[in-house]
Amino acid sequence: AFLIPYLLFLFTCGIPLMAMELSLGQYFRKGPIKAFYNICPLLGGTGYGMLTSLFLVGVCYVVIFAWVLFFLIASFLNPLPWTTCDNSWNTPRCFVNNGTESNRTGTSPSQEFFQNRVLQATNHPSKFGMLNWELSLLLLAAWTIIYLCVFKGIKWSGKVVYFTATFPYLVLIVLFFRGVTLPGAGNGISYYLRIDVDKLKEARTWGNAGTQIFFSLGTVFGPLVTFASYNKKSNNVLRDATIISLVNCGPGLVFTVYPAALATLPGSNFWSIIFFLMLVTLGIDSAMAAMEGLSTGVIDMWPKFRSYKAWITLVWVAMMFFVGLTCVTEGGFYILNLFNWYAVGLGLFLTAGFEIVAVSYFYGVLCAIIIPGICLFFKTEGTIKERFLKLAFVPKTQRELEGCDGVEYAMDEGVAVKTPTPP
Repeated sequence: AFLIPYLLFLFTCGIPLMAMELSLGQYFRKGPIKAFYNICPLLGGTGYGMLTSLFLVGVCYVVIFAWVLFFLIASFLNPLPWTTCDNSWNTPRCFVNNGTESNRTGTSPSQEFFQNRVLQATNHPSKFGMLNWELSLLLLAAWTIIYLCVFKGIKWSGKVVYFTATFPYLVLIVLFFRGVTLPGAGNGISYYLRIDVDKLKEARTWGNAGTQIFFSLGTVFGPLVTFASYNKKSNNVLRDATIISLVNCGPGLVFTVYPAALATLPGSNFWSIIFFLMLVTLGIDSAMAAMEGLSTGVIDMWPKFRSYKAWITLVWVAMMFFVGLTCVTEGGFYILNLFNWYAVGLGLFLTAGFEIVAVSYFYGVLCAIIIPGICLFFKTEGTIKERFLKLAFVPKTQRELEGCDGVEYAMDEGVAVKTPTPP
């Protein structure tokens, strides 16, 4: 059921928004702050809204990146620590579902590994808890990796993307062919493609589909405008928007279902390692886009700091690292959800609305039609009625021309032209 609203939003919102943002960046050669200010100073805050969401989402991305690193390291252990219930972090409710106890309720080993071992989460948002030192070190390692990928600028990060953007597709292809060769694969595909009409009646399904479009394509956050500012003026942005949208994979960072599924495969350690390596590359890609967007925003505001871009990036990294430390405490999971809600919830849709209004109505209708029309009206000779007739009324026949009282016109290639008055 999710695919129907997802595809609908992809063609009605995703591709048009991506084409619009790529066009803005390519035309103005600036990041979102300056681009939207040039379009309409009144709605210049749209760019700031984008970067605010980008900052919060960037913090969340790299915290999730730290979780991925934890799972990647744990994937080298044999057996995988999320496959059994005899670990120190497991509770009496933990049980391994082998298909024979379908009526039993409880928690899976993968759920307890994520909640009790990785997050060490408290049972209530009011309990902030202590700092998780393991995740803190992994968070520091994640930000170090990201900084090394972006501090030299767009040329260096562009080289990194050659690997980080292609490796996930290779892994997905391998996992796809491995999955379809397993027993019962046909049943799984049938269940995946089954349409649940009741789900389509829920607003949450449509909201999640729209949010996923923003996340997977990167629209409304600002990086698309930033990266497009490096394009050549003649680049075909409509082609780029269509291709990128259609080949986008958009996998989610899941830490309970996927690990449990990978644990059932022969050679589960190998599959877990390559899966979490794929998520590492996705995390690097997402964080690199965020850092480039934030750094460009500062440089657009203060061009004299362009030569200090590496230091600007370092300042952003330090700020986001310290903010991210709040998300790796024992109660950090709840804080992460707050960041995620305010960065991706209603605020994101409002930013998209302001973006469309700024471009379509202020820049499109007001700047391209109304203002030039007013200027042309005052430049045109004649009385007010004559000016209006020239600009707004285009007679098609001589009879229509004769209805223009007090003004003599003749048809010239289908356009009403005032005939000269004889001396």
